[in-house]
Amino acid sequence: MVASFFSLMLVIILLGIFGLAQWWQIPVGNFADWVVGLASFGWLLTITTVPWNIYFEAKGALSEATLSVENGIAVDDRQVDYVRSLARWSLRLVLGLHLLTALGLYFLASTGISQLGYWGSAAALLLSGLRPAARTYQYSCGHLG
Repeated sequence: MVASFFSLMLVIILLGIFGLAQWWQIPVGNFADWVVGLASFGWLLTITTVPWNIYFEAKGALSEATLSVENGIAVDDRQVDYVRSLARWSLRLVLGLHLLTALGLYFLASTGISQLGYWGSAAALLLSGLRPAARTYQYSCGHLG
C-alpha cells in the first residue's frame, strides 16, 4: 500500500516536471517517451521483485525442508513437492516475463513509438541476471561471516 502510494506520487511528480519543462520550452523529449519510461520502470520494478521473491522463498523453503530431513524432523512430502513445483514454475514465469518485456519494449522502439524501448529492453534482460546475482552475493555474505 505504501509502495503504491510512493509510486503514484513519483509518477505525478515526474509528469509535473515534464509539464513544467514543456511550459518553459526546455527540450525533454516527447510525452510518449515519458509514459513508456515510467511504465517500463514500474513494470521492471514489479517483475524484478515479486516473481523473484516467490522463487527465492520457495528455494529457501526447500533448503529448510532438506535440513529438517537431515535432522530427523518429519516433513510432509506433498508440501515439499508443491514448493518444488512452485519454485520451478515461478522461475519459468519470471524468466518468461523478462523475455516478453524485453521483446515488447524492443517492439516499441523498433516501430518508432519510443526510443526508450531499446534501453528498457536491455534493462529487462540485464535485470533477469542481476537479481539472482545479487541474491547469490547476499547469500554468500550471510554464510561467510
